Parts: sequence; C-alpha cells; structure tokens
Amino acid sequence: MIVGLVQFLLFIIQGIMILMWIFRANKNVRALGAKDMRFSAGWSVGWYFIPLFTLWKPYQTMKEIFVKSEGLDSGSELRYRSLLPMWWTLWIISEVIGRIILKSTFRDDLGYQGLLNLSLLHQLADGLDVFLNIIFLLMVTRLYKQHMSFRNRQENSATTTINRMITKGS
Repeated sequence: MIVGLVQFLLFIIQGIMILMWIFRANKNVRALGAKDMRFSAGWSVGWYFIPLFTLWKPYQTMKEIFVKSEGLDSGSELRYRSLLPMWWTLWIISEVIGRIILKSTFRDDLGYQGLLNLSLLHQLADGLDVFLNIIFLLMVTRLYKQHMSFRNRQENSATTTINRMITKGS
C-alpha cells in the first residue's frame, strides 16, 4: 500500500513536470521564431485532459513542436524525432495497462492466481514505464540541445552584426 502511494505521488509529480516542459517547449519554439503553429502552449497541455482526444492530440502537439524545431534551422536535424512514435505507443500501452490494473484491483474474486497475475502485470507496467521515461528523457534532452544551439547561433550572429556596425562606424 505504501509503495503504491509513493508511486502514485511520483506519477503526479512527474506528470506535472512533463506538462510544464511541454508548455515551455511550445513557448520556446515560438520564441525562437517558429511560425504557423496550430497548437498553443495551453492546448499542447490541455489535450491530455480531454477524454478521447487524449488518444491522438497530445501526440500531434508534440510532433508539431519537434517539426517546427527542425524548421528553425535548415542545417540541423532532430535525430530523435523517430522516438516520438515509440514514446507515444508506450504511453498508450502504459495507460491501458494502468486502467486494467486499476479495475482489477477492486475485484473481490481475484484469488491467489489473480493476485499473482495482477502482480506480474504491475511489474510489466513498471518495466514499460522505465523505457517510456528513458525515451522521453532522450527527446527532452535533444530538443533542449537544439533550442539552445539555435539560440546561441542567433546571439552570435547578432553580436557579429553589431561588432561589424561598430567597426564600420569607427
């Protein structure tokens, strides 16, 4: 019971942090110059809370963030964009398994074999969540590095332009 409570609290904290990151990633890609984005920062988070739409809209918003990030710099490439479908598939599978576990937990007729199967399902879900989190961490890291690299190139370009203007004026 205590382990389950700790896992639930960590799930809530992790969920809040991930949604905050998604919100900020959408804002950042806009601030870096992305144009014509379909999803606002608010909706890129909001779709996670609307039943049925949560099956595909959050994926679309994340894909937009990644594609628009690639579009900022024609010379760069998000090598981890291929992880996006893998992340989303694991997320859906994890959600389905979680709902099965939740419904099974409240059954009175589980018996020994049912409890054993439920325990194995819990372990499977935890293992999938590890892979899900690793993939998401890779996506976050790559997108962060690309945004920072693009921002630094913009700053260096602006500094070079200012230095040339000062030199010409001297």
